[in-house]
Amino acid sequence: MASQEAIQNILKAEYSSARWKAFLSELFTSSNMFSSPTPIAGINTAIATQAFHIGSIALIENGISRNIAVYEVTLAQNVVLERNRVGLRNLLKQAWKDQDAAFIVYHKPGDKNWRFSYVSELKKFNEAGEYVANNTEPKRYTYVLGETESCRTASERFYALQQKASNATLDDVKEAFSVEKLSKTFFADYKVHYQDFVQYLTGKRLERVAGKWEEVKKHDPSPQMTYIFNNDEKDVRDFCKKLLGRIVFLYFIQKKGWLGVPLAGEWGSGKPDFMSRLLANCANPAIFYSEYLSKLFFETLNQKRDNDLAEIVAGEPTKIPYLNGGLFEEDNPKHRDLVFETDLFKKLFDFFDQYNFTIYEDDPNDHTVAVDPEMLGHIFENLLEDNKDKGAFYTPKEIVHYMCQESLIEYLSTWFTGKNYQVTADNFVSFDNTAQTSFISANEGRSGQGMLEITQALPSLSKIINRSLIEKLLKKQLSDDDKLAVVEHADEFNEALDKVKICDPAIGSGAFPMGLLQEIFTAKQTIHTFAHGDLTTFEPASIKLNIIQNSIYGVDIERGEVDIARLRFW
Repeated sequence: MASQEAIQNILKAEYSSARWKAFLSELFTSSNMFSSPTPIAGINTAIATQAFHIGSIALIENGISRNIAVYEVTLAQNVVLERNRVGLRNLLKQAWKDQDAAFIVYHKPGDKNWRFSYVSELKKFNEAGEYVANNTEPKRYTYVLGETESCRTASERFYALQQKASNATLDDVKEAFSVEKLSKTFFADYKVHYQDFVQYLTGKRLERVAGKWEEVKKHDPSPQMTYIFNNDEKDVRDFCKKLLGRIVFLYFIQKKGWLGVPLAGEWGSGKPDFMSRLLANCANPAIFYSEYLSKLFFETLNQKRDNDLAEIVAGEPTKIPYLNGGLFEEDNPKHRDLVFETDLFKKLFDFFDQYNFTIYEDDPNDHTVAVDPEMLGHIFENLLEDNKDKGAFYTPKEIVHYMCQESLIEYLSTWFTGKNYQVTADNFVSFDNTAQTSFISANEGRSGQGMLEITQALPSLSKIINRSLIEKLLKKQLSDDDKLAVVEHADEFNEALDKVKICDPAIGSGAFPMGLLQEIFTAKQTIHTFAHGDLTTFEPASIKLNIIQNSIYGVDIERGEVDIARLRFW
């Protein structure tokens, strides 16, 4: 049985089919890895050069045998996973249609990183108690693995799964891919580090006493409380929230490869461990904030510089971007004099380094098991003082996307109506005029003649769109049967989506506007795929920028919330 460290080493290595099959065979005693994998025919070769069914895993659950099919996909070299999610979702749909669930590895030869996805809920019980195919979009959970990822969460989860051996169920597998569990663990540990910084300055810490949270004095306050914060404990808490928020945001920017970029390098080629390297270069960690972070925040990230040149560490010039989101505006020059315990930042960075960070926010059916930018909002809303009085609550992603989809469905239906379309509830045109209804009835059985006569008698109703087409577009339920209708209305769909204006009067950390951005973008991406066959000419950056600049607006009573929302969009 492999140790957690051995599992982590497997997950951090470059993908090997033989090593992966051996790992799954040990993880699941009921697995059957094929000696001769079965090629999958009919795949979209613009996305994948080849795909194989490499094995299966049998699990017993509630007395029913469940089967997980195991697949391996070699991606085309030009495919960017985050920009081809729709194509990847559809790639193996025909292959797994008779399965209960699927494990899929996506890899590219020579790439240091690869992805492991679990596709669940392919089947469900109907009202009659029959176990049938699930016609709704299945859930997809993904780990990003490989050399540049920590793989800590994945190794912990798979080690726990290994302990269950032959008793593992599909629920256990789903638990191993739980995003909610990761988010709760991350936020709980994040609060501990936040309290460490607050306690160092104020001498006090929030602790649960007799089931209630109370502020407990641990030691005398730092002298800095007087000459920097004027003994204002709320000012200290606000400073610590913003400090940790700035750092976690930089972990996302670091993930993009935008920190410490070589002078002649491209954006994206920066150091993936820039923040930890910066701390390691500081001979005296007590002055890390005053000498390094202050320079990075206020003299670099918040300032335009020629060629984005920066020299945070003497003698090591690199490129670091100018960020105009508001997060790095200096609040109080006195803060630059702050000194901290030598191990506070090391413990904080060690904590962050244990997690995978992703810059992409998912939809409810497609989760990456990693810390994503939504966590910025979750942190801010949970640490906001008097959040209940100010109406600041975390809204689950599923509810956000449902409300965004329903709002856009109503908007598009209204827009088409305003363009003299009849938006029908089904495939038939309805008429209020009795004479017209009788006319149609008299021609039953002569479909060709009847349709011709209807068209001639009622020319004003030639512009018709089925509401179900709008719903399927927004809910990502389109099939090949809908292609002609989507292509026919592609220009109208794009025009309507380009003209939509949305304002959130209490933007919070940007959950709803971000959800709308994702829904509009995905809809336009789907329309482009149906109209052009692929995404070769699709320009995601310019399309997202246009949506952000021209369609989405928001205000809030809390300036800090607006800053966080703006940064999520940035």
